[in-house]
Formats: sequence, C-alpha cells, structure tokens
Amino acid sequence: MSKIKINEVSKLTASDASNFDQYGCSVAISSDGLSSMVGAHFIDTNGLTNNGQVYTYARPTIDDPWTEVSKLIASDAASYDRFGSSVSISSDGLKAMVGAMGKNVNGLDNSGQVYTYSRKTVNDTWSSEVSKLVASDADSYDQFGTSVSISADGLQAIVGAYFKDTNGLVENGQVYTYTRQTVDDQWTEVSKLTASDAVDRDYFG
Repeated sequence: MSKIKINEVSKLTASDASNFDQYGCSVAISSDGLSSMVGAHFIDTNGLTNNGQVYTYARPTIDDPWTEVSKLIASDAASYDRFGSSVSISSDGLKAMVGAMGKNVNGLDNSGQVYTYSRKTVNDTWSSEVSKLVASDADSYDQFGTSVSISADGLQAIVGAYFKDTNGLVENGQVYTYTRQTVDDQWTEVSKLTASDAVDRDYFG
C-alpha cells in the first residue's frame, strides 16, 4: 500500500505565550479550512490562574498563512476553570463550543461548563457568548466539557463528562447529547449516554 506524504506547512504559537499554558490542548477547524480555534486551558489571564483561553485564527484562502484574530475568555472566568480544554466549530465556521472542564458551577467543584458562540459571517470576530451549558445531573468533579463536538449544521452537539459517576460506578463517564430546531434556538439536553459495558474509571466521554 502506498504511503501519502503530508508536508508540515506552518507552526502556530500563541502571541502571548508563557510557560505551562498548554497551548494546543484542543484544536478545531471549519470544513473549508479557513477558520480555526486553539485552546490553552492552563493560561493565566487577568490575574487569574489556569482560567484558560482560546485563540481564534483565520485566513482568506487555504494557501494563506494563519492569522491570529482574537482571544476568547469566559465571561465568568475564575481560576482553574480550564476554559479551552475542548473546542469545536461547525462546518460553516459560524458556531462554536468551548469546554471548561474545571469550572465550579452552583457550588459544585469541577462540575464543568460549556460555552457556546456565534457569528454572522466568517469575516466577523466571534461575538459574546450565546449560552452556557451545564449537565442536568451535574455533580462535583464530573468535568463536564472534557470534550465537545458540534454537527456540521450546528443543530446537534455532544459533551463528554469523563469523571461522571453513574449506576453505582466510579468515574465511568457519561456523554450528554443536545439539539435545537434552528441555529438561533437555545440548546436542549436530549439524552445521556453511558457505555453498555461500563466499569469503574472507564472515563467514557
């Protein structure tokens, strides 16, 4: 079988890089290859520690180099949120999700939260957050937002919580599915998925 040679085109680094940021812990790219996001979930910003940040990139054509366009941080950022631990972009590059697996929500430590973003055209910068998603059965240390994925049309999404305890098991993990009628509607949690052969510490999701 013949091998396909893939050439490295460029290397991206953060404009404000510092030690231990973990830039590149998550990445996402639109289907046309013109918009992308890179997470740095351990970066410190605005006097906070490990709150996290996401870098957005754009280019006019796929033959052009990437240009850093903006840096996203959570509107309710706090230390150790790890915002950017996961990122996902819809196929058209107009919708995005960012996970903050270490976020404390409603008094629950490290329960996790997911932030959703929208923009009108690919030439726009990402607007302010549209919504924040938390699990319907959130508990401390679930780390909801460990992973996120949004469908090409921006109407379906899934979110992983790999430290979730279910059915008497420990850290077996769970995945939450979401849907909406149009890209302007709010997300609705539809179901929760667990592995058919789940055991302790599977970290499903």
